[in-house]
Amino acid sequence: NAVAGQPKTKTILIKFYKSSSALKLALENKEVDVAFHTFLPTEITSLKSNTNITTTGPGLGRIRFLVFNVKDKQFKNENLRKAIEYAIDRDRINKDAFNGTVKVSYSMLRSSFGSYDPVFQTEYGAKPNKSKVDSALAAAGFAAGTKVPITLWASTKHYGDAEQDAQESIRRQLVETGRFTVQTKTEDWDAYKADLKDGKFGFFMLGWFPDYFDPDDYFGPFVGTSGSPSQGSFFSDPAVDHQIAAEEAETNPTARDTIFKALQKVIADKALYVPLWEESEYVFSQKNVSGAALDVTSFLRVEVLTKSS
Repeated sequence: NAVAGQPKTKTILIKFYKSSSALKLALENKEVDVAFHTFLPTEITSLKSNTNITTTGPGLGRIRFLVFNVKDKQFKNENLRKAIEYAIDRDRINKDAFNGTVKVSYSMLRSSFGSYDPVFQTEYGAKPNKSKVDSALAAAGFAAGTKVPITLWASTKHYGDAEQDAQESIRRQLVETGRFTVQTKTEDWDAYKADLKDGKFGFFMLGWFPDYFDPDDYFGPFVGTSGSPSQGSFFSDPAVDHQIAAEEAETNPTARDTIFKALQKVIADKALYVPLWEESEYVFSQKNVSGAALDVTSFLRVEVLTKSS
């Protein structure tokens, strides 16, 4: 991107902010020319309505979900995991934490992919089902009326100020079934990411931003034997590993989609995760900036940015 042998923009300074709110304020005060990545859904709504700022997007964003550590002494019980699945109301989390600004999800695969299948809605419904909660807990070995104590972990700040609101919404939903007592705990991100990989959490909140734009990146890291420990799940199944290897070697798109749909069903059937919502990425820029756009992988190409006086 050059004119007469010279780059259009000689210098681009990249600055990191400790919080999305600080970055938003810097953009509004024209202290930065382009802002990208990390904004909360409510902040995105505010920036999109600002006529002094240019909005580009949406692009591929993060997915959010709950993780069960299947090696944990409590959450290795599949029917206990299913009882929790039946208790979750995604629309309520959206309302409680985000004022309805996120898109709820019923699969660990992002809905922008053609092979997306809302398997968790099919399997567990869109609204809490107390009778199904009771049945699953009975199958898990808990007597009728017994309240099961569980702990729900979340990270402080890493996912934004709304994280604790989402955590609290989930806690209330579980408690309102009359079958759970729920303690909520938090850790700072550095400790959190280390502890989840060490298997110290049984049930916790997490997010995922894909490394590349392909459904494969939503399965290997989550249910592959080599990938799942990085999510704190520790799930392992040779048959699933075989399916992942098969889709990675397959060149026929239709055949790959069939495998992806089968993998989504495995995740739901075994209640390995609880998909909650998905976010979208946007680039926000000052009016005198050109080239601020996301490529097909939702990556901001800084080499094409230009600024007029």
